[in-house]
Order: sequence, then structure tokens, then C-alpha cells
Amino acid sequence: MAASVFEELSHLRIYVPHPGYLLAMKCLAMRLGEEFQDLDDVKVLIGFLGLKTMAEADLILGRHYALERYPAKARYVLEDLIGENS
Repeated sequence: MAASVFEELSHLRIYVPHPGYLLAMKCLAMRLGEEFQDLDDVKVLIGFLGLKTMAEADLILGRHYALERYPAKARYVLEDLIGENS
């Protein structure tokens, strides 16, 4: 499941997405440029998730979307931010 219940009321249920799912969505979109915040968001999510290797990133990303769906620029960004070229 990609989200957890944050709050549940008699008429409303509020969900919050898991950080791994947010990372997957940000990497799938991977919009670069000053007008976008994806790069900063990915940096924060990598730190929050404690990712140290591309294998760890691939494991999380692969849970949500096929790895082939991610654009090449997402891979390059992740490798740069994680500091690994594997």
C-alpha cells in the first residue's frame, strides 16, 4: 500500500503517501529547472529514507513502478545525489 490513514472521521478519511512512493513519483516526473522543486524533494526523500546505494533506491522504486518506466535523467540524478555509479 502506498499510503497510510492519517486521520479518519465519520465522513472523511485522510491518507498520507509513504516516502518511498513520493520518491517514486518524483523520480518518474523528474522535472528539472528553477521553476520545479523535484530535485530538492528527491534530495530530502533520499535523506529521510537513508538511501546509501543505488540498489536500495532501485528496490524502493521497483516496488511502485517498473524500473524501465523511469527516465534516464532520474537515474543520473539519483546516482549523483547518492554518490554511486552502479
